[in-house]
Amino acid sequence: MQTILEATRQNFEELDRLEASSVYQMTQKTQTYRDKILQQKRVSDFVSEIQSKSKEIIQIYQTEFKQEVDKMTDFNSFYDQLKEIKDFYKNKPNELVPAFDPSVLLTDYEVQELDGLFSGEEGYGRQLDLHDLFLEYLNLPSIARITYLSYLDRFDRFKDYSEDLKQKKEYYQYILKLQEYLFGWIKRSQPLFNLEEMQSEIKKRFEKLWKDGQVPLWERQVAPIRNPELYCVACDKHFAKDTVFKAHESGKKHIKAAKELTGPVDKEQRMKERELVEYEKNKRLAEIEYTITLIMKHLKEVREDTKSHIERKQALTEKERLDDAEELPVEIQEEDEPVEDEKLYNPLKLPIGWDGKPIPFWLYKLHGLGVEYPCEICGGYVYMGRKAFDKHFQEWRHAHGMRVLGIPNGSIQDAYALAEKLKQQAKNESLNPDIIEEYEDDEGNVYNKKTFEEQAVYALENVKKSRRGNPVDHRRTFWYAIYSQILQARYIFVFQNVNIPADTFKKLKLDISGKMETLSVRNGVFKACCNDNKQEKLGSLFQGPTIILFSNQEIVPDVVKLGNKYKQHLILVGGKLDDLIVTSDTFENVKNLPSKAQLLGELLGVLSYPASNIVRVLQQSPMVLAASLDQYSKQDQEK
Repeated sequence: MQTILEATRQNFEELDRLEASSVYQMTQKTQTYRDKILQQKRVSDFVSEIQSKSKEIIQIYQTEFKQEVDKMTDFNSFYDQLKEIKDFYKNKPNELVPAFDPSVLLTDYEVQELDGLFSGEEGYGRQLDLHDLFLEYLNLPSIARITYLSYLDRFDRFKDYSEDLKQKKEYYQYILKLQEYLFGWIKRSQPLFNLEEMQSEIKKRFEKLWKDGQVPLWERQVAPIRNPELYCVACDKHFAKDTVFKAHESGKKHIKAAKELTGPVDKEQRMKERELVEYEKNKRLAEIEYTITLIMKHLKEVREDTKSHIERKQALTEKERLDDAEELPVEIQEEDEPVEDEKLYNPLKLPIGWDGKPIPFWLYKLHGLGVEYPCEICGGYVYMGRKAFDKHFQEWRHAHGMRVLGIPNGSIQDAYALAEKLKQQAKNESLNPDIIEEYEDDEGNVYNKKTFEEQAVYALENVKKSRRGNPVDHRRTFWYAIYSQILQARYIFVFQNVNIPADTFKKLKLDISGKMETLSVRNGVFKACCNDNKQEKLGSLFQGPTIILFSNQEIVPDVVKLGNKYKQHLILVGGKLDDLIVTSDTFENVKNLPSKAQLLGELLGVLSYPASNIVRVLQQSPMVLAASLDQYSKQDQEK
């Protein structure tokens, strides 16, 4: 009969073996995702067994072990067994104790059993399979029809669901199944993940937020009954409209429910009970939505992998999808020796083989891995080796390029036909004069012949017109802008052009260089500009061929000299001195005015006249003062 001590010893020995097997299993390298899941599931089973054995040992220590030790008084049998062991190894000193093999305890999981844990779409826990839930989503009331890819993006966006939909029974069943699937998927695909701890943490955080009223989208925890008169006590149901409520009262269900009422019912108490039920229901809904939101944050990368997998499958043909489904994962290659974590010596930058070392150079040359194969459909991406180039036709990059070109993936003949068509188009364009020849418009824009002619036809068909209905002359607009700037100058002098020769006009430009500018104007445009700037008098001076001189410096003496020098070809008509408009007659008076220096000299002389003489004159009688002033005026006239 096995004693308590022996049972305890065996449990401890079993714990050591399970721990050694767990360590052994975790140190084994895996090369496929299926083997990785299998490894984690084995370790998870070992951990469960360790916990079970530990509970047995604790139970033995707490109950039977102490009593068994107290009863033990005779150790003769123990010493006899010890003597037998010592005598055995004394007679056979070279006898070895059989070493423990951790692989003996490895549970043999068949591939069929592992395949049964995942659907084909899940890919051994690499992607999510929400097709069944997607169909339930489409069957929800008032839900728009979307694609499966769009559903993967928005199934956890609960703000898009209406409040009326969230009160439906179908919605509650849908999100409950969604939560159960996500928890089940994590448990199947991540056996070593502590799912219970995650659930308890989510529960704790939710209770705190719900208590503070800060759960997203559920700040209002209970929807109050807005109109108690529309509440049916017998059916425990609230209605939104009075007409619907009255129609309900005449219905068979309401009449039957009203008959089943045994006595008077407190309507307020019934409404409070309903609000309490509504509160618990909303809390459960909010908890499920909050849990799904946090789970999807944890599975963010898995969602992206699922979307990429669906997009890749949509780009495949039916035959390619069947081949992809039949493709078996690569088996693990057992290593004879452990790989040392050291820097590899790879000066030729050869590809790394299955053993983690660079492949031999002869194998590199044999497979042609040094030959570059660029693919224009993939945007010029370069593939090393013929095998990689042939394989890339079924990859996402090539499929995307073919889809952009509007060609079914796998139809290489269509790609060749498209390339030949593009070459022919390029050849035709190189010989087409409509594309080769270039033309320049009035604004300096350069176009090919075809575009230039189209622009010309468009301009003729869509001519801009003025307020009077006449076509707009862009040259008039240009000169109008130039003349508006000239009107801002301080001095503008208008000359009538009397057949001035070209060489004489060049000499005139040289004479005024650096002092003023000259321009031959279009009278109609300049007059319009003067009228718009409230300078009609200046615009009236423009009659016949006209040349103007303008500057912001004092140029009156220079203009007088130029008028005398070129009087045969230039006749001064008038001009503008700051805000004063002068004609030719007025300009003669202005021309005879003393210079600025002479006026300053006379003013200085007056100021320096003895003040005593001024006082003496002012003290004389008015008659004498008038005679003195008359005398001074006569002297000025004689001068």
